[in-house]
Amino acid sequence: MSRRDPREGGVLTLPSPDRQPPYAPEAEVSVLGGMLMDGDAVARAIEVVDDSMFYREANRRIFRAMARLFQRGQVIDPVTISEELKKTDELDSVGGVAYLAELLDAVPTAANIEYHARIVRERALLRRLIEASSQIIR
Repeated sequence: MSRRDPREGGVLTLPSPDRQPPYAPEAEVSVLGGMLMDGDAVARAIEVVDDSMFYREANRRIFRAMARLFQRGQVIDPVTISEELKKTDELDSVGGVAYLAELLDAVPTAANIEYHARIVRERALLRRLIEASSQIIR
């Protein structure tokens, strides 16, 4: 991608369509793992992000399941999440119990969940800006 100023004879080009959009996989994993680890972290994460802000569809589905449990006042842990995902026939499509265990293992603490959630939100906003810019150009 060229970033030279077109006013100075340079060419300004957009990112190629085959490039991956802005995405922070570690932040997504940290948010979900933190939510699994600490029930208090769920409320803090939900204040910052919603399911549409996760890039990976599996992560969106897991977040939605956690949000449903939270709204019903139920405990959120790997067992309750896996049961919730089974009810909607989504457990296998998100990677099964193994992926839920990976989420939990990847995060030592939920202390930074708001910071990680803000990263997820910022990347989602960047993707939306890129999409809007692409629509305007077309």
